[in-house]
Amino acid sequence: MANKFNLSGAAFAKADRLGQGASPVSCIRFAQNSTREHVRLLKNMAAFSLIELMVALAIIGILAAVAGPSFVRSIESRHLVAATEDLYTQLQLARVESLVRSQSVYVNFSGVNSTQWAYGIKAEIACDPTIVNNSDGNACTLMSDNGDDVFNAADDNVLNRVDSSQYDAISLNLTNLTGAGNFIIFDPKRGVASNPMVFTLTNASNKSTKITLSKLGSISVCSTHLSDYQECQG
Repeated sequence: MANKFNLSGAAFAKADRLGQGASPVSCIRFAQNSTREHVRLLKNMAAFSLIELMVALAIIGILAAVAGPSFVRSIESRHLVAATEDLYTQLQLARVESLVRSQSVYVNFSGVNSTQWAYGIKAEIACDPTIVNNSDGNACTLMSDNGDDVFNAADDNVLNRVDSSQYDAISLNLTNLTGAGNFIIFDPKRGVASNPMVFTLTNASNKSTKITLSKLGSISVCSTHLSDYQECQG
């Protein structure tokens, strides 16, 4: 009889336990009721899972709201470090090139005391760091022979310039300790600097770094905000 009506063994077992002498029809009804109960339970479980999902999304939203600003400040700090390291490296490069080439090497700055700045290096003469064409005679370039013994500006002049577009809202402030202009000349004999300077780089969160160039050509970096560098004194 169970096979004829396609009933579950559980339905008949339930009927037997109740001692009801259940008929096939009552067993079918019992099975149907059991199925409806099962579906109801599944719906309740699904609804509970949806609530859990909503709670999880709310928690993620709260965490994002809390961590978001911190993440942005971290990115800004990394841009500040990158800009600081590049300026430090270029100043060191200019000093070394003056000694190696036995030539005066200029470091020229443009747009300082703003977030739209540029600087570049050139041997013997001043240059315009805003020029991006290495064939231009006023561009900040260093000549590097490619081995063909024939000078060609496009091939032999290596552009040596950095500008603020490579970073995000980093301002560059320059304090010339002698008031002699926005440039430095490194002496080819001893590598001393013509103009001692202090450079201050600041990001959008007002965190800053300071690079100090002494008259003797030594270069140091400090910061009161970033743990990457020693703390500035005074």
